[in-house]
Amino acid sequence: MARQFLTDIELEAQRELRFKDADSSAYVGFKSSASVSTNLVWTLPATDGTSGQALTTNGSAVLSWATGGTTFTYSSSAPGSPSAGNEWLDSTSGILYTYVNDGNSLAWVELGPFPTIGATGPTGPTGPAGDPVTVGISATDILSITAGEITADDAAADKLVFWDESADKLTYLTVGSNLTITDTTIAATGGGTKTYTVFTPDDNQPPAANFATLDTRNSILVLDFDAATDESAIFVGVIPEAASLGSGLKIRLHWMATTATSGDCIWDVSLERMTTDLDSDSFDTIASATTATSGTSGIPTVTEITLTTIDSVTAGDGYRLKVTRDANNASDTMTGDAELVVVEVRSAA
Repeated sequence: MARQFLTDIELEAQRELRFKDADSSAYVGFKSSASVSTNLVWTLPATDGTSGQALTTNGSAVLSWATGGTTFTYSSSAPGSPSAGNEWLDSTSGILYTYVNDGNSLAWVELGPFPTIGATGPTGPTGPAGDPVTVGISATDILSITAGEITADDAAADKLVFWDESADKLTYLTVGSNLTITDTTIAATGGGTKTYTVFTPDDNQPPAANFATLDTRNSILVLDFDAATDESAIFVGVIPEAASLGSGLKIRLHWMATTATSGDCIWDVSLERMTTDLDSDSFDTIASATTATSGTSGIPTVTEITLTTIDSVTAGDGYRLKVTRDANNASDTMTGDAELVVVEVRSAA
C-alpha cells in the first residue's frame, strides 16, 4: 500500500535513499555530499524527455531535458538560435567557430592559431544570427609558416603575420633590425637619419645689406656675425620627400667666438616657403635661442632652435632659411664676432 507524506522528508547524517531491484537483492540510490554549505533542492522537469536526452541544470537548481553532445553545423552562414558549445564550420571560408562566452556575452568565436580582435558585423555578437567574432592572443605567440605548415617559432622574434590573398595562404614578414613591434606600433630603433640638409658658409646667399661676411679660421670657412649690428645669412634648400614636418624643424647652428670666452650670443632663425613672389622677402615668424659661448674661443658651440612656424612648407618645396645674430639685443653679451661654421636642418619629430 502506497504511503503519502504531507511534509518534507529529511534523511539525517548522510543517510541513503535506496531503490531495490525486482528481487530486492541489490539497489541503487542517492545520498548527500559529506559537507553541504547551503541548502539546495533540485526541481525535476514536468515531462519526460526524448530518446538520448539527459538531465541538465540551468545553474539555478532547475533541471530539464537536453540533447547531449555538441551540435555541429556546416553552412555558409551562422546557425540561428545557437546554444553554448555548438560548433559551426563556414563552408565558404573553411573557418571553424564555437559558440561560447567571449568575455562579454555568448558569441561565435573563431578557432584557429591566429585570432585577432575583429569586427562583429552589423548585428553584433548578441544579434539574432550571433555573428562571428575573433579574440586576441599574446604578441609572444607569433608563429612561422614553413612548407605549408604552421609551427611555433622563436617567441622573441618580431614578425608581421598576414593573409596573402593572391596565394590563398597565411604568411609573414620578418621585422628588420632597425624596427620593433610593440603591441600595435612599429617603431624605428636606429640606423636612419633625421638630418634633411647641411649648409656650410659657402652656401650663403647673403641679403642686400647687413650680411655676415665670409672668412676663414685655420683654413675653415666661417661666416662672421658682428657684435653690434644685426647681420644675417640666407641658405636655400628643398624639403626632402617623406619629410616629417608635423612638429616643425630643428635648426642646429655650429659656431664659435672669434675672441670671446664668456658671454651669451642670441641667434634668430626664420623660414620662407619659395612659392610666393621672390622679388620680396616673406619670412615666417622668428624663433630665437640664447647660448653661452665656450670658455675656449676655438671650440665650437651648438645652438639648437625648434622652428614650429615654417611657412606651411611641405615635402618637395623650396625654402629660404635666414640666420641672424641679434647683436643689438641687450641680452647678447658676447663681445666680438660670432663665427658660423655649419647649419643643420633636421626633423623636429
